[in-house]
Parts: sequence; structure tokens; C-alpha cells
Amino acid sequence: MDDVVLSLEGVGKIFPGVVALSDVSLSIARGETHIVLGENGAGKSTLIKLLAGIYQPDSGTIAFNGQPYQPKTPHDAQLSGIRIVHQELNLLPYLSIAENLMLENLPRRAFGIVDRKALNRRAVALLKEVGLDVDPRTRVEALGVAQMQLVEIAKALSYDSKLLVLDEPTATLTPPEIGRLFAIIKRLKARGVTIIYISHRLHEVFEIGDRVTILRNGRLVATRDLHGLSVPDVVRMMIGRDIADEFGFDASIVPGKVALSVTNLKRSAVTPEISFNVRHGEILGVAGLVGSGRTCSAPIRGSTASSRSTASRWRSRRPRMPCGMGSACLPRIAKARACCSIWPWTRTSPSPISARCRATGWSTAGPKLRQRTISSASCASRQARSSRRCATSRAATSRRWYWPSGCSAAPRR
Repeated sequence: MDDVVLSLEGVGKIFPGVVALSDVSLSIARGETHIVLGENGAGKSTLIKLLAGIYQPDSGTIAFNGQPYQPKTPHDAQLSGIRIVHQELNLLPYLSIAENLMLENLPRRAFGIVDRKALNRRAVALLKEVGLDVDPRTRVEALGVAQMQLVEIAKALSYDSKLLVLDEPTATLTPPEIGRLFAIIKRLKARGVTIIYISHRLHEVFEIGDRVTILRNGRLVATRDLHGLSVPDVVRMMIGRDIADEFGFDASIVPGKVALSVTNLKRSAVTPEISFNVRHGEILGVAGLVGSGRTCSAPIRGSTASSRSTASRWRSRRPRMPCGMGSACLPRIAKARACCSIWPWTRTSPSPISARCRATGWSTAGPKLRQRTISSASCASRQARSSRRCATSRAATSRRWYWPSGCSAAPRR
């Protein structure tokens, strides 16, 4: 291959009890859009973190621009010209959009004072490039997830990157926003920027990709030209068998009685009323464009309307109330809305049972809490190993879709 910009030879990474990467060898040409695919747990994130300087490989070598590449910190990777747009957003919520975009290179006037006019002017130009029409002085905490993703992409474009890694950049974007992103990728490619693109949306990678590398269980399966491949071919290499071999839904099993009934649900006075039923053994899909109200999850996270779960009737005003009824919600931004990052996982994982507290706020669970914590960790490990089978098990008997124009809910199965 001519003009190789990045090469990996026999790279491996081992964590306690887990082989994240094993003997991965890969070469990427300058100006190439290289697709990296694989199931969850295949090693894609570990590979990115090796390039970002977050992890160091336990074996093998990495070369960038013909020189040994051994970043010790993310700052080392950035100085080398490698920028990463992680799937997990890394913005500072209490700073403005402009401050987030130019945080590493704030324009300054005399005596080191930040030049606000120049800062906002540069931010407007970057936001225009990604098609985001918002005031650059807006705090990031006021943005939606899709808007935050565009800010992350704009931030990466603000630097003279030689290698740009995009991890699931279209996960929260609408079709027009995806089109603008693809146009940006093509412009960067014309300027000689190398792009590593990771996505689970297999149809879109054929539009922008040159070659594809497929990982499975931490090992390299194949590196192929995308021309001549099809989605079934890619899926077969990702999972090691035809998709028809997966367990499907058993259409002969009829869903049971109503488990959750939502009537005249309104998030506010101006939103339309929503009513729907969910039966035992049924999965209700909720779909809609960004901003349509899919993620407000009103019956789970608090609402002003009443809903009926099985034989009980409850009016949800705070998250703890539906939890007591057996409902749960996994929000889109789990890091910010479902986890307390300053706590150890032993305190975070059993938090739903923390309702068993004294009036003073001290937990009364004692050894039982620690025992449940260990049990939940063991269960989570088992579920991670069999997530695909669980997701397609015969227990999920029926599927249907609900297209909202207002708020929606994710009821308990």
C-alpha cells in the first residue's frame, strides 16, 4: 500500500480476565476513509483508546507517519495530529459552545484577557460548517444530544488534524445532519485527512467508506475493500454466521394482559395528549425525529398525567415513584442522568434499592446491600456475554411501533 499513514502490527491489549485485543495488524493509507465494524465488545473502543493515548498496548507496535507512535496521554495524541470524536460526549456543560470549541486555543487580547468577539466569531464559522444554527454563547447544558454531537464534530474540525476518528457520529443525527456530516468527510478526504469511521448503521458506511476492517471478540477478521461487499456479507463476518441463524420472534405467542396503560399523558400544557397500552410479553417501539419527544419518558421520569400499571394506578411526579412500581428507565445520556461518576461502582449499581434508607439519609441495607451489589455485578457480566441472545430471545414475543408527535415512554417489559 502506498503512503501508509497509520500501521498496527500484532497489537494486543489485556484487562483482568478479558482479552480486549489480540494480534491486530492493520494499515491505513493517507486520505482514506477506513471503516471499523464489529459487535459490542469486539474491541473497537479499545482500539480507539490506544490511538487516543488513553491506553497503551501490552504487545505489538503502532506507527504513525512512519514513526513509532507511543502516546502516553490524550494530549500527546492531539499534538501528533490525531483527534477523536468519542461516542460518549466530552463537553463541559457549564461553559458556552464557543468556549468548548476553542478551549485549547482561546483568542486573547492584552494581558491574557479572552477576546470574546473573536471567540464567538470563530465559533459561528465552525457551527455553520456543521449546520448548527445556535448562538455560540449558549451553554452546552441547554443543548440536545444531537446538537452536542455536532458541537463535538465542530470542535474536531477546529484543529489541523491528520487523522480524525469518528465513533458513532450519526447515532443521534437526523438525515439532513447526516448528509452534512458526509459532505464534511468528503471535503476532509479531498484535503488528505485520514478518517477512521465507526458505526453500527451498516448501510451508511458504503456511501463514504473505502475499506472496512472487521473485528470479532478482539481479533481481526478481515480487511476488505467495500466495493463488491453487501450488508449480509459484512454481518456474516461480524457475527460469524448468517443473520437468519439468530433466534427470531415467535409470532405464535400472543401477548398477555395490559401491563401499562397511559391515558391522556401531557408533558406540559402545550404538548399533545398521548395514550397507549403495553401488554405483558410485548416490546413497544417508539420512533420519531430528534425533538419529537421520544426521550422524555414521562411515566418513568415524572409527569403530570396519570397512568395505570397492571392493577395499580399511580401519578408519577418523581423518578422514585415508578421505580417502586417496577418500572425502570435507561436514559440516552446514562453518564449524566443515570450514574454518579464520583461514586465507586459499588455505590452506583445498587442505587435503585437505596430507597431503604432512614429519615437521616443513611442506608440501612448493610451487608445485604454489599451482597446485592456483588450479585448484580455477576449478573451484569453474564448478561454482557449473552446480550445478543437475550435481545432476540423467544421471551420477546411481539413487536409494534408507536410514532409520537409529543412525549413517549419506555415501559417495563
